[in-house]
Amino acid sequence: MVTIEGDHFMSTPFFQAFVEIITLFEELESNHNLPYMLIGGILTPIYAESRQTQDVDVLAHIQVNENNKNVLINTFEKLKFQPVLSWRDTFLDWKSLKYIQFFDRTGLVKIDLILLDPSYKGKNIREKMKILTFYNRVRISIQGTDCWATSKEDFILSKLVYGGYQDYKDALACWIRYNQELDTKYLERNAINLQIEQEFKYILQMIPADKAFPGE
Repeated sequence: MVTIEGDHFMSTPFFQAFVEIITLFEELESNHNLPYMLIGGILTPIYAESRQTQDVDVLAHIQVNENNKNVLINTFEKLKFQPVLSWRDTFLDWKSLKYIQFFDRTGLVKIDLILLDPSYKGKNIREKMKILTFYNRVRISIQGTDCWATSKEDFILSKLVYGGYQDYKDALACWIRYNQELDTKYLERNAINLQIEQEFKYILQMIPADKAFPGE
């Protein structure tokens, strides 16, 4: 298990909200078999470099059906999480979007919940990345709070798949910080599968973002 300590991660109000968010998803996994993992910007200060965030992105392995909808709403309401408008509106298009958005109990921290339906096989590179990432999730501890998260390797791959200037900087920062402990063969193999071989070669060579993305 990776353990993260120190004041560099989150401010106290945000960290309290973060603990409540993890409590929510740990309950959904343990009591209702709805597994989750942290993805995106929330992991950047852990895996790459310090950067403030007020959002929490979560990928959850949830079949989109009426029973799970009721489980989610009941759990959200029990733990006093807040909808953007109403829970009805929150779930209005969730079957097609595979995505819902809501707030913590304070209404200050936004949670983006991306749904990975077990029946979905993935039709494009980004969807394949989600599936790969989920099945390689790792257990980490953030200032004493245990949770599931993207592995460092998949953090790098997903950043390169999304392909922006800042995404590349985050991937490079993770590589520079942790390259001695990363599974390079796994990265090389999946860089090919995800069609990001050139971008990963830049990472291996530690090419700065301004040279990898000239003109940006």
